[in-house]
Amino acid sequence: MRLSWFILLLLFVFALPARGDTASSASIAKTEASSGHRYLRKHTRPTFNKDDETFGERTIGIKLPSAAIITNLIKSGEQALTKLAGRSTSEKQKTTESLFQNLNRAPYQKWVGSVSNIYKKKPQAGEAAIFRTLVAHYGDETLANLLAQARQVSTTESIAKQFETIQLDNWITQRKTADEIYSLLKLDAVDNIFTRPSLETLISYVTGLQTADPYDWLAVKLTKRYGEDGLAHMVAAAKPIGSPGEISAMLVRYAQTKSWLKNGKTLDDVFMRLRLDRETEHSVLENPAIKTWVAYATELDWENAYMLMFSVMQRRYSNYVAEQFWVGCGQTADDAFNSLKLEIGENLFENLVLRTWLSYVNILYKYGIKDEFALSLN
Repeated sequence: MRLSWFILLLLFVFALPARGDTASSASIAKTEASSGHRYLRKHTRPTFNKDDETFGERTIGIKLPSAAIITNLIKSGEQALTKLAGRSTSEKQKTTESLFQNLNRAPYQKWVGSVSNIYKKKPQAGEAAIFRTLVAHYGDETLANLLAQARQVSTTESIAKQFETIQLDNWITQRKTADEIYSLLKLDAVDNIFTRPSLETLISYVTGLQTADPYDWLAVKLTKRYGEDGLAHMVAAAKPIGSPGEISAMLVRYAQTKSWLKNGKTLDDVFMRLRLDRETEHSVLENPAIKTWVAYATELDWENAYMLMFSVMQRRYSNYVAEQFWVGCGQTADDAFNSLKLEIGENLFENLVLRTWLSYVNILYKYGIKDEFALSLN
């Protein structure tokens, strides 16, 4: 089973281009070091089973490269290999590289099988040896992204996680900071970090450093770069729902709202921090950052959240905008009745707030929203 996993991952990785000249040289720790310190994974990723049925079909049709192409790949990583040779005295590692270079026209199964045979008594060392060769070809940055992609496919997820663990161990041994890995993965050069599979690699690394909560760290990092409103926009754009990126986005948003709570921010304070106060009555409800504001309101006062938000909208804009906001939040007539703290009794019709509720029920009716109160009162 282990051999088949290696083959699937290698087919996945080698089907993609090798690193370009701009890729940074790999700095690799000794294989033997992995038998001492092993990276302890605390971050648990949800399984993402996209493309379960189609991955095998895609890999079967891949044309395996010839020895000449592989030799060229080796040459492109010559500098990294030289550094590796200077660090490692392992004859087995040299044999691993040699087998890869002299693959001729045999498929990857032969190479993986040969490496596995050499390390049959120490399979983990064999994995590390294969990993070294992959780093020599692609560099840390490219390989990390390839493993992140392979991790999202069920057939290669398990072995990709094993290789990723080796890579994280190497970075810890090299004393890489979270900021360095953030830059190495080029997460500072993307429009939305939550759409990148390699974000999960960064989260695992920050978790392993045990110096900060990864989501607290990301909230601070991203706020400095994009602003509080910019981060809220990124979180709102994280898709698809239930994906690792979307789940991470929700946890980063929680870290952001938790920080505001700790610092005693009011609902109005956060409204302005998200720059929602710059919007007009026609655009405020279209701003994606409104979702973070709603999330903060529910953290601030769960029971009264919707009444508090209604009051802010009513004061800043109008009763109509406040009612439209409630409609957007999915508030039913019953929800609104409770939020307005109306009570059924003799004095109900003397309560001035009742007019607000009746106006809201009327809006639900006009929008054709199915609601027992909206139907019965119209």
